Amino acid sequence: MFITPHMLALAMFMLVPTVYAVYDSMRTTRLIGGTHYSGFANYRTVLHSPEFWDGIRRVLVFTAIQVPLTIALAFFFAAVFDAGVVKYGRFFRTVFFMPFAVPGVVAAVMWSFLLLPDFGPYARLMHSLGFGHVDFFSSRLILPTIVVIVIWEWTGYNVTILYTSLKSIPQHVTEAAIMDG
Repeated sequence: MFITPHMLALAMFMLVPTVYAVYDSMRTTRLIGGTHYSGFANYRTVLHSPEFWDGIRRVLVFTAIQVPLTIALAFFFAAVFDAGVVKYGRFFRTVFFMPFAVPGVVAAVMWSFLLLPDFGPYARLMHSLGFGHVDFFSSRLILPTIVVIVIWEWTGYNVTILYTSLKSIPQHVTEAAIMDG
C-alpha cells in the first residue's frame, strides 16, 4: 500500500517515457512527408555508423581514465583527512566539496575562460613553460581536458562520501586492524 505512490511515479516518469522513446525511435520523421514506421532500420543505421562506435569508444576511454583517477584521488584525500594530519581539515574539506556545488553552466563558462587558447591563464602557463601554443579545445586535447574538469568537479563529492565512510568505522575495529597487521 505504501509503495503505490512510488510505483505510480516510477511508471509516470520512467516507464512511460522509455516506452515512448522506443516507439518513437522506430519511426522516421521528415520535415516534408510526415512520419512513417521504419521498424529497426534506424537501429541498423546507427549500429553500422562508424561515428556511433567512435563515440562509444570515447565514452569507454573517458570512463576508464576518469573513474579510477577520481576514486584514487578521493580515497587519498579522505584518508589524509581521516588521519587528522591536515591542519584546518574542515576548511579544506569544504574547499574540496565546492566544485561539486558549482552549477554546471557556471563551471562550463569558467573553464572555457580559463582554457582560452590565446588569453586563458592555463594556455599562457603552458606557453611560458615552453610548450608553445596549446589549444585545450583541439580534437587532440579535448578528451584529457574534459577528464580533468570532471575529476575537478567530482573528487570533492567522493572525498566527502569516503571520508564519512571512514569516520563511521568504529575505533576498536581500526585498532584491531592495526594490531593484526
